[in-house]
Amino acid sequence: GKAPRRPSVSDAKPPLDLNGTYRMVLTQADADKAGDPEDENYPLVETITLKDGRLEGGCFGVDGGTYSVDGDRITFHSIEYNADSTVSFTRDEEGNLDLEPVPPIDPGDAFTCFYNPWIKID
Repeated sequence: GKAPRRPSVSDAKPPLDLNGTYRMVLTQADADKAGDPEDENYPLVETITLKDGRLEGGCFGVDGGTYSVDGDRITFHSIEYNADSTVSFTRDEEGNLDLEPVPPIDPGDAFTCFYNPWIKID
């Protein structure tokens, strides 16, 4: 007989319960605590929308990107920067995401994208 076809990465679908709009706010106190020497205009507000494997907004660039889920990890791909970032995640009862960068990751990207929880706003 013929062996069953193995699912490919493109066959994987992200869980629909991650769909939504999230907000992360960085303050000057966050930057000071993280040791970020740059002087930004804080607060810095990042709004990210996840929908069926596509992402828009936030630190991923104006072209958005994609995301995929494998267990307790999410890999985000920025189209503009042609870069991937993988994080482990937990979700609380309100749907907020706590994201922990998985090395290797640029420290600036880790701070700008994942320093504080993503609060689900929609």
